[in-house]
Amino acid sequence: MFQRQQNRWIRAFWDYCFITVGCGSIAWAVVGFFQVNTIAPGGVSGVAVLLYKLFQFPVEVSYLAINIPLFLLGILLLGKSFGFKTFYGTIMISVFLRLVPHVSMTDNVLLAALIGGGLTGLGLGLVFTRGATTGGTDLLAAILNRFFPSVKTQHLLLLIDVTIVVTSGIVNQQIETALLSVIALVTIVRLVDVVLDGFLASKAFWIITDSPEAVSQRILKEMDRGATMMQGKGAYTQGDKGVLLCVVERYEVMKVKRIVHEVDPQSFMIVADVHEVYGEGFTTQ
Repeated sequence: MFQRQQNRWIRAFWDYCFITVGCGSIAWAVVGFFQVNTIAPGGVSGVAVLLYKLFQFPVEVSYLAINIPLFLLGILLLGKSFGFKTFYGTIMISVFLRLVPHVSMTDNVLLAALIGGGLTGLGLGLVFTRGATTGGTDLLAAILNRFFPSVKTQHLLLLIDVTIVVTSGIVNQQIETALLSVIALVTIVRLVDVVLDGFLASKAFWIITDSPEAVSQRILKEMDRGATMMQGKGAYTQGDKGVLLCVVERYEVMKVKRIVHEVDPQSFMIVADVHEVYGEGFTTQ
């Protein structure tokens, strides 16, 4: 029991270390590369950059002022799936936006879009791998999906980001600014893809284990996710095996791997990209 408690504290320590580093990377991208060039590659950080350009509002204040109401609304409408780690990430990005020196890192706008996008993608990837999110437009899209269930969350998210990108071009009265924002957005997506080994809405786990009941119960209790249990037989051993099918969001992948490894280190796992998921906890038709 003591060993398990100690391991939990160690994991929590590293989780928050990775989230903190990821938030610092995102803040550096916004302050050092996006803000000075009015590059707004979607997200709440993009809105904060536009508000700074239009009204000289500090980006850290705008970021926090937009995210806190979204977070509270998310808790009210979506429940506990948006927990303390997301709140911590939101606060830390605002803190870093304040602490990072507001100095332009390059005068080349194309480099600013590419490097800023890379830093943001790296930061988001680090945050996602520890089972957290940064709130923002991801959360807004999930909230809007509750009111417009016929529209997929990823389509709402794309619409929000495109709107922000187009607005950046209007604010600067230059089509080049909107194009640079697109370049930054694509770079962000690709870097998150590299960090997470897949930038899709969901992941499907096929878990072959001798302890299907124990694994499924921990997934249910710790992640509030369901699983489908099936019976299998090993071709070589001819022994009975439990087979679990479980679908989770991309930022929950590491948590499932940890649970399965702790319960049955000898288990066999297959992780597959899932393009569309319909049902409770996911998109509705």
